[in-house]
Amino acid sequence: ESAQKHLPEEARSVERYADAMAENLDALDIGCAVLSDLEVTAKSLQPAKVVILPYNPYMPERVTEELIQYIRQGGKLLAFYSVPEKLRPVLEIQGGQHLKAASPGNFAAIRVQSGMLPGAPAVVSQRSWNINAFQPAAGATRVLAEWLDDKGQPTGYPAILGSSNCMVMTHVLLSDEAGK
Repeated sequence: ESAQKHLPEEARSVERYADAMAENLDALDIGCAVLSDLEVTAKSLQPAKVVILPYNPYMPERVTEELIQYIRQGGKLLAFYSVPEKLRPVLEIQGGQHLKAASPGNFAAIRVQSGMLPGAPAVVSQRSWNINAFQPAAGATRVLAEWLDDKGQPTGYPAILGSSNCMVMTHVLLSDEAGK
């Protein structure tokens, strides 16, 4: 809801990606609750096994602090595309420079590194037009999946990073292969 006030041009996208995430979880029989970022507290998040941020281009400082407290108390986070700068050290990720695809098809698919995400498909179509180029923190975070171009060649950019308390995807989750 804070995006509606601070970035009204992004409000529709925020709602779309939140709704899509809830629908995907429901299709997998995974229960979830959708919370307003205006109501979030570390205490309200404590019962959650994982907090998912489908697309949060604006996050109030107070909410960032609540998420940091939740994570420091053992909470887990799954974030897509945007991660507030203050939260990055806690998640043990670096960077986040916005990077447009050099050409159409530059970020066409995600290939999971062998053995990194058991049960996940080896390659997933995901035609992204840009990413936030997050990087792993040495010794703390691993690249779990990488971007491939439309010819199946690695682009050199991580698609999914993981540490002991989070997974971060460098773009929003598109519905290219939803439900597969």
